[in-house]
Amino acid sequence: MFVHGLVTNSQWDWPVFFDYFTASSILKALQTTLWLTLWGFVLGFAGGTVLAAMRLSRSPLLQAVSWTYTWLFRSIPLIVNLLFWFNLAYLYKTLSIGIPFGPKIWAGSTMNLFSPMGAAITGLAVHQAAYASEVMRSGLLSVDPGQREAAAAAGLVGFEVGAGGGGFGGGEDVDREVVAGAVIVGDLGVGEEFGHGLGSDR
Repeated sequence: MFVHGLVTNSQWDWPVFFDYFTASSILKALQTTLWLTLWGFVLGFAGGTVLAAMRLSRSPLLQAVSWTYTWLFRSIPLIVNLLFWFNLAYLYKTLSIGIPFGPKIWAGSTMNLFSPMGAAITGLAVHQAAYASEVMRSGLLSVDPGQREAAAAAGLVGFEVGAGGGGFGGGEDVDREVVAGAVIVGDLGVGEEFGHGLGSDR
């Protein structure tokens, strides 16, 4: 009955609805939303994969950097992150790279560093990477040890991670097969993060 009412009740005024829904401004906003979601998702998961490898490495420094990044950017609301990157030129006139309290190697103005779209993509990617790192880390840790042994027996060479404990703590090689298995295990989290990113870009 409800569906019948939606179709037959003229008060819903569907022609007007579709006129607004297909307006050029709405379609342009939809295109921008999908574009931001795609770039934020791809760059965020690329950064999250690197952070996950750092967290699982045997280097205390890399572990600390990865943990701090994840903790910090998961604590900062997304809107604050976006506002920071959008107003970077107002907050900091110049950026420089060099030795602390020493000479500068490079310095440049921040005025034209980011376009509005670039600032949005950067903010989304930085935010997404913090969440994606935990998705990828949990996926890597959940891969069955037999799969890693099979990959090693097949002569597949990867990069070494581990912190001296169980799981990936023994310094095992992580190859493409293991990463693929981690993605399969973590596909639910990946889909959830994509949906979260799509909702955040509205």
